[in-house]
Amino acid sequence: MDWESATWAQFERAITEYRDKEYLGRSPISRENAYFSIVRELAATPIDAWGEHVDSLVLFLNRWNCHLPTKTPETRLALEEWLGRERPALEAVAQLTIFDPEVAGRREEFARLYASLMALRDSTNGPRIPTMGDAAASKILGALRPSLFVMWDKVIKKKIGLGYDDFMGRMHAFALQVRDELAPEAARADIEGYLQQRLAYPVRKPLAKYIDEYNWWLAWSLGSP
Repeated sequence: MDWESATWAQFERAITEYRDKEYLGRSPISRENAYFSIVRELAATPIDAWGEHVDSLVLFLNRWNCHLPTKTPETRLALEEWLGRERPALEAVAQLTIFDPEVAGRREEFARLYASLMALRDSTNGPRIPTMGDAAASKILGALRPSLFVMWDKVIKKKIGLGYDDFMGRMHAFALQVRDELAPEAARADIEGYLQQRLAYPVRKPLAKYIDEYNWWLAWSLGSP
């Protein structure tokens, strides 16, 4: 996971290969289309009503093989309660993106949010989600605040060797590196719009999502996990 030696050609190759594998020719209920769907749905919903969309969130996660239980109401209740508890924290970062200088100073809060989701796996004071894992926790944050949080999974986490706080700090630095140093001059004023045009996605994807795809390519495509 060597970000320092990244090139634009490598970055664009990675996200193009990801598109070809996860999006082109796939069904409307594919994993990447599930991501588009949940992001659109939550973006159109006031934060105080997010709890009413937990079923859609779980569907998104399970299309990505997160295996959240659905045969009992416990998963729904756990996520509804978590959204209620963390609403102030999620509102506080509503305007942040992965580019903002403030990201570096909020790493501990990002780690706390991540840990609060992971804690649902072993909760003894309320409903629990026994299959909550690294991918599910980060994908929840990424779905709720897609322009800010970078997702990962257990393989990427292992290869990176960082906690979520330091990971987010490093991804902030990498986002600036991609936009301000690696990208062609014509892309730097609006890198997300540039990439949408290059890759012909029907929606504008945040750079935080493209970085997740690049990390996936590094961790999974260049060698065995």
